[in-house]
Amino acid sequence: FLGIAGTMFGAGSVLWWSTMHRVHHLFSDVAGDPHSPLLCGSSWSQRVRGWWHAYSGFLASPLEFDTGKYSADLLQDKTIMRLSSAALFWYCVGIVLPGVIAFAITLSWREFASGIIWGGLARIFWGRVASLTVQCFCHVWGTRPYRIPGGLDRARNNWLFVPGTLGMGWHNNHHAFPYTYSNCFSWWQFD
Repeated sequence: FLGIAGTMFGAGSVLWWSTMHRVHHLFSDVAGDPHSPLLCGSSWSQRVRGWWHAYSGFLASPLEFDTGKYSADLLQDKTIMRLSSAALFWYCVGIVLPGVIAFAITLSWREFASGIIWGGLARIFWGRVASLTVQCFCHVWGTRPYRIPGGLDRARNNWLFVPGTLGMGWHNNHHAFPYTYSNCFSWWQFD
């Protein structure tokens, strides 16, 4: 279910985005990180270029990772491979399904189109904006309650990004403990 839902989100195949995420954690904020905002330099113009790269510029360049090296376990998982090979199908289902549901409820072609626009395309757009915003700004501004081993990972918690990202603003928590299911570690941290 989570693999299908993630693919419907529009981030690529399970294999691709899982591998990119693993590479990001392995090389966080050093050479090899696919979307760190901190690798272009420290002048104002270099920081702007770094933020743009982290926000969406990295998507314009080819992102090829050695899946055999970083995701050998996923390559052996038949379910992951089936989901990954059907990524375009699930992405299209994620766009069309809200329209189908709207039509089934209302029997209106107008609501079918509205479901595709708002439940499909707008949902993907705003979800991607939220995700890209976190990787762009939560490595630059915020608090670092946890120091990540190696000391080069600059992931930060920024409460300003928590509501619009459903908890992804607790980015330092996520980098410090990447295998936890939740990013909230205190009662007041919404996730």
